[in-house]
Formats: sequence, structure tokens, C-alpha cells
Amino acid sequence: METSATPHVAQPVDVGETISGEEIHGLIPSASGYVGPERRASRRVPRTLEISVQPMDLQMKESGRSFFAITRDISQGGLAFLSSQKSDFEKAVVSLNEGIAPGIVCRICHSSMIHSSGPEEVWLTNVEYLHLYRPRK
Repeated sequence: METSATPHVAQPVDVGETISGEEIHGLIPSASGYVGPERRASRRVPRTLEISVQPMDLQMKESGRSFFAITRDISQGGLAFLSSQKSDFEKAVVSLNEGIAPGIVCRICHSSMIHSSGPEEVWLTNVEYLHLYRPRK
């Protein structure tokens, strides 16, 4: 059986305009054309939440400035988020911006640029949950 998938082409976004949630979804390639085996142990649920990402160094101490991101989807084992910053570190604490839930230490699995328009970049990062964050004193 032969299937043909239409390649996803991101549309340019004016740097000065506000991007809606629908436009952000338009930047992300659809998985509907994928016909291979399921690689995930648990189903990913599309969910948009505001989060903070705090990079950690190899000694598991906060390293650099935290930054804002928006989740793309969430599963039992991890999540994917969109941000304007590349996640070029190994671990981070991911925290909800609203609520009292504790931060979760995560391993950065993959970070790739999915859109660029001049100085504006959008990065998609996948993380795996490791454990709840307990700050060292």
C-alpha cells in the first residue's frame, strides 16, 4: 500500500504581529500522515499550558535564566514545549506558571527549530520526566 503525504510548509509570520494559538498549531507538522509504529509508551494529549523552564547544570544547580514556554502536548512520561529559546542543556526544572504544583526535573531529549522569521525563532523541545524538584539547601 502506497501513501503520499503532503509536505508541511510553514507560512511566514510578521514579527510585529501577535500569533494566535491556531497559527502556532499551523507551524507544527501534522502527525496524521505518519504510518509507522507507535514509539511512545503512553498516549500524548494535546494541551496548551504556560510553563517556566529553569536550566540545570551537571551538579543539578540552577544555571542561567529561566524562560517562558508553552506546552504542545503532555503524556505520562514527558511533554513537548514551544519556546523562543533552544534548549541546549541536558536537564531543566519545568514548572507550571499558574498553580502550586511542584517543579519537575526533566531530561531534554531533543530540541529543534521549527520556524524562523528573521530574528524570531520557534523551538520545539521534547522532555522526559525524571523526578519532582527538591531544591538543595
